[in-house]
Amino acid sequence: MIDRYQQLKTTNSEAVLAITGNSGTQPIIVSDAQVIDNGGKQLDLATMRLPDAGRITWGGKSYFKAETWPPVRAQKGQVAVLAGFPGMHREPSSRGLEVRATPICDFVTSVSDRNIFLVDEDMARVAVKHNPALKDLDSLGGMSGSAVYVVDEGRHVPMLVGFMYEAGQGTHAFIFIAHAAYIRADGRLDRSSMPW
Repeated sequence: MIDRYQQLKTTNSEAVLAITGNSGTQPIIVSDAQVIDNGGKQLDLATMRLPDAGRITWGGKSYFKAETWPPVRAQKGQVAVLAGFPGMHREPSSRGLEVRATPICDFVTSVSDRNIFLVDEDMARVAVKHNPALKDLDSLGGMSGSAVYVVDEGRHVPMLVGFMYEAGQGTHAFIFIAHAAYIRADGRLDRSSMPW
């Protein structure tokens, strides 16, 4: 995402990087955030620091405070949850940019050194549409960067494990997630622990 934004900025000086706010609030512009580290093509993960950390609250957002750092690693069979805003469900209106959240809940299918995978192996995933006017889910494009959590079954609390960076098409799309454990406490990526 950050590479694409920087590329767009060279051809369109008015391009901005923003985070959606809660209902009824304006997007939070984060174009001036400092890029702390960028994994590029090797690891599709970037970390950023806002010049004023409290800005995130302007749109009704708050930070997720992980219990431990680095985050735990996901394990096969755990329940994973994420929520994002697919581009296909974004549209301008008289109220501004309308975005619709799409939550995803599925089991972790497998885990490698590089990725966490959510794969609908049995074609059992179901899409539930609460707004019949929306198009049927076709692409998860635009959800990159969505935080992914697994559920601690004993305590019923979410634990950050990664960030979605790629997906296939439709309800049964493969979902690829980068490990959050590769982010050090200072925001830099821990390249020494990457086996590739």
